[in-house]
Amino acid sequence: MEMLYDAYVDDIFRYLMFRIRDKEKALDLTQEVFVRMWQSYLGKGKDVEFPKALLYRIAHNLLVNSYERDVHHSSLDTLSEAGFDIADNSQDISKTIIASDLNQMLGLIEKKDSDLILLRHIEGFSVKEIADIHGVSENVISVRLHRALAQLEDLYNKKEKNE
Repeated sequence: MEMLYDAYVDDIFRYLMFRIRDKEKALDLTQEVFVRMWQSYLGKGKDVEFPKALLYRIAHNLLVNSYERDVHHSSLDTLSEAGFDIADNSQDISKTIIASDLNQMLGLIEKKDSDLILLRHIEGFSVKEIADIHGVSENVISVRLHRALAQLEDLYNKKEKNE
């Protein structure tokens, strides 16, 4: 369990920080993710084939169950202050959208869509891994990602016209 914790604690914390503004709550939820992993799987001797995907699924479920009404996107500055850098692959979303614009625009689209974009383009998960986390088919995730990215592009284009 210690190896899993060391390998994924920063990733799980960053995932949670993108969704809530309170660093202490994100830290608490991060700890809860690993406690639940232990209680439900590892402590019972169950073998976990894809621990990373399971940890993200537990984190996602905790957010949905505990903070659905209070979820807010944290600023990228808050994450940097906390010592976490955004992965370089965030540039895959659009070469022209800078990080601050992206953060602002993610707050303008539906939370379920922004979560998919963050998992895919910030956390670097594959479509299959995201489908496993959300318990839906890869096709559903692909379609939702395509639509969410189209929304971001539309928002960016509208912003550019107004500037």
